[in-house]
Amino acid sequence: MDTSGKCQGSVMEAATADGGAATQVVTLLKTVLSEEQDLGVDVERRREERIEQLEPELGDAFDEDVLPLQLLDLGDAEQTDALLELLGRLPPVIYYFLDLFVFPETTPYLELKLSASGQDLGGSILFPLRLGFSGTPSNLLPEELGRCRFAKGVDAQIMRTLTAPSVVSLTPLPSDWSVKYVLKYIATASPPYAALIDTGALVTGYSNHGVARKLLQYGLAGMDGVVYLDERDRQMVLLRAGEAVVPLKQAGVGAERRFSFYDQVHTTGMDIKQAAAARAALTLSKDMTFRDYAQGAYRMRGIGGGQTLDVLAPPEVLAQVEAHVALGGGHGARRDAHGEGDGAAA
Repeated sequence: MDTSGKCQGSVMEAATADGGAATQVVTLLKTVLSEEQDLGVDVERRREERIEQLEPELGDAFDEDVLPLQLLDLGDAEQTDALLELLGRLPPVIYYFLDLFVFPETTPYLELKLSASGQDLGGSILFPLRLGFSGTPSNLLPEELGRCRFAKGVDAQIMRTLTAPSVVSLTPLPSDWSVKYVLKYIATASPPYAALIDTGALVTGYSNHGVARKLLQYGLAGMDGVVYLDERDRQMVLLRAGEAVVPLKQAGVGAERRFSFYDQVHTTGMDIKQAAAARAALTLSKDMTFRDYAQGAYRMRGIGGGQTLDVLAPPEVLAQVEAHVALGGGHGARRDAHGEGDGAAA
């Protein structure tokens, strides 16, 4: 269940315990009566149905002499107080009120996720003032929108986290590396990885399901399945037992017992819950930007707070890094492409 669902469940429990107020009962009854009138409901038959429903719940407190709803004077305090006594603590009544009036206002749920760009905001001809907010800000905006206003300190915090040796380590790949080598290395690594974030698009030639299957074949000891994104962007799990494929929400596999694969397309905007101390492998390529790198790294939402990252860098990328360091007057030591690296990623 998502956070919204948990909150709603807690509200329902609290409301059932505390009961409703007379004004809430009146509001609810007015709505019910209006709906029944619009639908042409047979009020006598509906009253009989209500009696059959409420009599077992009210027990000795049930009184058939209570007026039919359509004859009630909702402005009469004596009648509404009697209704509150009868209906104020009934779970079906409370749930109906919450679903109809409370939850739509306080916890709205959208079945579709909308996405847009700066162009979708239109020009000054349509709107004299245009504002946009994003969790992944960028200066790649139409000229009319001006420059992006970044939250102060955020970029520095990201840079500090992603250059901290205690958080990010570097593993150079050998000169003869291949996709098979990368998958085998990740599946058999010690300490183990909990995720592969392929920002560098090094893993090619396989479908996401195929990558998940290979990883399980090559190792991933201690993992019961691999989470991946299918062709419809759904989070699926390939289970080790029987190679069954099920939606993540139905898999019943805890975060500490599953491996996550983010293909290059899904290294931005895709969240999969990871264990608190999870270690992820992230791939580099010469065509990546820092934003690509940061977006991929922060798939690990707890990075810097227990979660760590190991950057897998091909030798050609390391050669470019060293060349740029030399041009800038740096004195970084040249790395052996076959050696193990440690320390912060460049």
